[in-house]
Amino acid sequence: MYPGSVNEEQSLDGRYAVEVFVKIFDERCKDLVFNRLKAGATKTNDPLVMKTFVQVEDPQSFRKCMKWKHEEITEAWDSYLSMEAAVD
Repeated sequence: MYPGSVNEEQSLDGRYAVEVFVKIFDERCKDLVFNRLKAGATKTNDPLVMKTFVQVEDPQSFRKCMKWKHEEITEAWDSYLSMEAAVD
């Protein structure tokens, strides 16, 4: 998951809508993950990514934390996928 744009107008109880992009690892995960997204989630040009949104009070802090977490997870996956098999 990684953050997208922020709706600059407050929408719900003083909160702001922030786009969130949900990316799956591969097609096998598609139904398991995408079927759990809330109503209003939309497809993107990438079949492994869908766009949804969350309502937050502080969108800049939310985006900063989400970006940090996305980078941490990406680094962990890259490390995992680059390992050679332990058994030949």
